[in-house]
Amino acid sequence: MDLPKRRMVLAPVKLNDRAIAALVDSGTSRTIINGTLAAELGLVPLGETSVSSFTRRVTGLGYRAGRMELAGTVLKDFMLDSYGTAEIETLARQHIPLILGRDVLQTVDVEVDFVNDRIRWVPKGRRGAFQADHILALHGERAAFPSIDLVLEGRPQERALLDLGSDTPITMAADFAHEQGLLDERCQSSAVSIGLEGILTNIVFSLLCVKIGNFEWHDVPVQAVKNWKLAEPISVGWPMFQDFRTVLSLGAKTMGMKADRTALASEISRDRLGISGRRQEKRLVIFHVAPWSPAWHAGLRVNDVIVSVDGRAISNDYPAPGERIGFRAAGSNVRLGLAGGRTVDLMLIDYF
Repeated sequence: MDLPKRRMVLAPVKLNDRAIAALVDSGTSRTIINGTLAAELGLVPLGETSVSSFTRRVTGLGYRAGRMELAGTVLKDFMLDSYGTAEIETLARQHIPLILGRDVLQTVDVEVDFVNDRIRWVPKGRRGAFQADHILALHGERAAFPSIDLVLEGRPQERALLDLGSDTPITMAADFAHEQGLLDERCQSSAVSIGLEGILTNIVFSLLCVKIGNFEWHDVPVQAVKNWKLAEPISVGWPMFQDFRTVLSLGAKTMGMKADRTALASEISRDRLGISGRRQEKRLVIFHVAPWSPAWHAGLRVNDVIVSVDGRAISNDYPAPGERIGFRAAGSNVRLGLAGGRTVDLMLIDYF
């Protein structure tokens, strides 16, 4: 999957006999095809379609593909949606040709070994030698939008959407966070997220503990989103399962989890720098600075231009796609060179 670099759960599929590395996204109802790929395959638009994002409904075009193959499972005469993903790809610096939604995931099981960075398709009901430590029940009508039970800081049990397409550990409705007192007397800042609705600026904070099944995580980063439109107030992304081997079966309405006990003690990665930027050739233009972060305290602001990191000029290959400088260990030092000759030395810290 190349998960450390790409930060996406990717699996091999064939669409009309073309081999594609597709994003696995249990948070998407229908499979989404990149408009460029649809044109290359000669697919003809069938009309307008729409989907609910975190904050609003997004409109796009519908297509029909003749054949999709997933390790022996064949889907024929298959419907696909297409939405504007250019901005997501630009900011992520990654091409996303195909996003597999629940319409595909209901037809085949998927085994994701997050610890060893492997994925494979499994015919429904054939788990082989996999022995789960715990099996999560998936809720939601016919597992249409799979959700799981979790406990936040010892509070009453809540229902959360399972979104393997998200690299944010926990996302929740800002109204829910306020109503539950989760933001009271707690360090907060802000961060941006990128989705079909565009760029969102969210509240960020940390939960002392989150419990799912028999497992408990501590110091969990959270993004709280305003104007939340989804069915449940919480969404769980794949980083919560980074120390597990899992088998997701929407058909059986279960997710099996087998923990790597050594890795389970590792922290959930988080940003410790506080900037988001847009790559423009050999520079990075800042479009968000998190209040109270090291970048904010150093005086960096929106529209500042970074031209080097740790003394090395920014180029197409550096920093590498998927490399997140701000996610290094607390206490790490980073030197940023700015346009105009200014240099800023920063120490990465937990600021929320």
